[in-house]
Amino acid sequence: MFLRVFFNLIVLTGLGYCQEIFKTETITLGKTKIIRIVKTQGKNLSFSFNGGNFKSFLVPIPTLAQVNPEKLDEVKPEIRQAVIFLFRRKPSQKILSYVRKFLLDENLWVRWDALDVVLKLKDTSPQTIENLKKLFFDPCPEIRLKIVNFFGSLKDGENFRAVYTAVLDENEEVKLLALKILEKRVSTTTIVGIAQELINDKSTNVKKECMKILIKNNQMSEKQLCKYLSSKEVEIRRIASEILKDLGTEFAVPYLIKALQDKDEIVKKNVQKALDKIRKKSRVPL
Repeated sequence: MFLRVFFNLIVLTGLGYCQEIFKTETITLGKTKIIRIVKTQGKNLSFSFNGGNFKSFLVPIPTLAQVNPEKLDEVKPEIRQAVIFLFRRKPSQKILSYVRKFLLDENLWVRWDALDVVLKLKDTSPQTIENLKKLFFDPCPEIRLKIVNFFGSLKDGENFRAVYTAVLDENEEVKLLALKILEKRVSTTTIVGIAQELINDKSTNVKKECMKILIKNNQMSEKQLCKYLSSKEVEIRRIASEILKDLGTEFAVPYLIKALQDKDEIVKKNVQKALDKIRKKSRVPL
């Protein structure tokens, strides 16, 4: 009886005691942007979607307050999504045991809301950690970004190592986040090895980050970087010029001056900014 009363209280609190709710969110699935709009509509809670194959639906608010929390996996998917959404609005340690198992729900939005609950409550129970690790392979990149951030913040070295998984992610943002987190936490030898493996990544930004890591750790000289200004590939010249814009020294000046003749406008702009920055720092006229 106490459990049901507590559950009703959580649901009604999540509804703001039946005050107006209006929340819009956008997440990505594959190449599709999906918008979810949740709002109170009379005595119902309305879920509408734009994008993807999600169907809009209404759930009667009194029905939600009568759901048995121990049987959430037996109710209709719409009811489950509405309840987990309300849990997210008012997370509590007492509902964690009901939320954990829905981290791997087949419905993207249920996973999204359940993940938000466990992250807000900083749940590091073994069951949660096990399920969160599986989300490194979730089809939604926003979920994977949250997972990388979560594991990247853990002091437990064994669980932190899960971040290594993300450097092979297909999404550029996820991969870059993993690189930046690892650079702060792992040994020089390890991060240099990772950067060397990813130096030919298809992502321009990942290549650039790897070059920066190698330069900072004396694994790529400024001279090597300057030579990239003469590369036949415009993408490589852009990366080199952008890094020199931040890290270039007086040594790079002759190469930069020559690169002012580059046919690519982005390269020329980066080179000019690099020269201006070096001139401001230099003690001798250039």
